[in-house]
Amino acid sequence: MATLSRQEGAEEPDRQSPEFLKKMYDRVSVLGKIGVWECDLATEELTWTDAVYDLFGLPRQSRLDRAVTLDCYEPNCRRELVRLRDQAIDTCSSFTVDVALRSKLGKLRWIRITGEVEQEGGRAVRIFGTKQDITQEKIAQQTILALQTELIHASRLSAIEAVRSTLAHELNQPLAGLALYVSAMRNMADKGHVDPAGSAILDGIESCALKAGQIMRDIQNMPAIEQARPALFNLDIAIREASAIALKGSYHTINLVYSGSHGLQAIGDSVQIQQVVINLIRNACEALS
Repeated sequence: MATLSRQEGAEEPDRQSPEFLKKMYDRVSVLGKIGVWECDLATEELTWTDAVYDLFGLPRQSRLDRAVTLDCYEPNCRRELVRLRDQAIDTCSSFTVDVALRSKLGKLRWIRITGEVEQEGGRAVRIFGTKQDITQEKIAQQTILALQTELIHASRLSAIEAVRSTLAHELNQPLAGLALYVSAMRNMADKGHVDPAGSAILDGIESCALKAGQIMRDIQNMPAIEQARPALFNLDIAIREASAIALKGSYHTINLVYSGSHGLQAIGDSVQIQQVVINLIRNACEALS
């Protein structure tokens, strides 16, 4: 059974009448959260529809002051809006820009402003355009961006974890072999087949190998997501150990002078601190060349 949209015998509305067109415009304006605005460039007088008043949280049909309405925009958005508006006036063209504003009711909104400059005799006389509430669209975009950022971060962590595991596994094997060679040379040194200078070199090799092994174990035990927790350590000992490692194998005779306090304690990652010291000393050694 058919359903009538109007009562039988009711007169068909005049769809071209101003009343009907205004009613249709009001419905579209509410559905699309969009209003119309106009600015007389000679007087800077603004004309808004009700929807624009609502966007700014101002009483409908109240007196408008362009300077006051500009203050509602966020500073960066306001500068961009003014720039595009001035450019459109100079070239008698149009512009579109998304801006954030704080309404008089304290609500943060995003609106999309379109404007088209009208001219008479080659001179810009007014701007006519629309202002549409796109707050929900911006919120959706920001949500998607946040999810994408989290996904990228998770992917990077996964890649770092894979590289870390592979690196630790590959380096542990040569380090184990190095430890065996050092042990063999140590046996020769105990039997008098290695001079004192060679024994000192062996001490350095063994120290470096042990340190590298400890670093690999730290890498393996480091949580994939959580950062390393700072710990209390002896800064003087850490710097001296790093300095000794950095000077091993140097072709220069270098004397290091320590001016730090003995027993100085620090909180942080001792391995990272030592890496910084090693890099500084090795850079200084290279600079001597």
